[in-house]
Amino acid sequence: STLTTLFGATAAATAAVLYYLLPLWLGLMILTTLALHEFGHYFAAVGQRKQPDLPLFIPLIFTVIGVTRVHGMPMDESGQIILLWGPLVGILVAAAFLLAAILVAEIGSAMFIAAVWMIVFQLYSATLGSDGRKFWRIRRARTQEAQARTAAA
Repeated sequence: STLTTLFGATAAATAAVLYYLLPLWLGLMILTTLALHEFGHYFAAVGQRKQPDLPLFIPLIFTVIGVTRVHGMPMDESGQIILLWGPLVGILVAAAFLLAAILVAEIGSAMFIAAVWMIVFQLYSATLGSDGRKFWRIRRARTQEAQARTAAA
C-alpha cells in the first residue's frame, strides 16, 4: 500500500541522512530507539483496537522526527496508554544500549553518553514533549468531565 511504501521510504531516507552525518553506531542507536518508540505507539494502538498508520520518519539535519498517526485517537484512558507506550519502549531500548555501553565501552564513553541522552530524551517525550503534552491534555479533559458529572449529580 501507499503507507507501507511511505514508511519504507522515510525510514530509508532517515538512515541515509544519519549514515552521512553520524558514526554508524550512533546512527543505528538513534534510528533503532526512534523506530521502536514509534512502534510502541503503533502496537499499543492496535492493542486498543484503533487503526494506526505505519510510523513515518522525517530526517532533519541534526535530528529525526518520528510520527505514528492513530485514526480516531481516543480521548480516554486508552489514548493515554497509546501515548505512553512509545516512550516506555524507547526508555527500555535506550537502557539496553546503556547496558551495552557499560559492558562494551566504558562509563563516560561516547556510546555511554549517547545512551544516557536517549534515556533523557525519552523521559522528556513522556513528560514535556509531544507525547507528554497530549497525555496531560487527555487527563485534564477526563478530570473536567468527572468534575462536571459530580457537579451535575
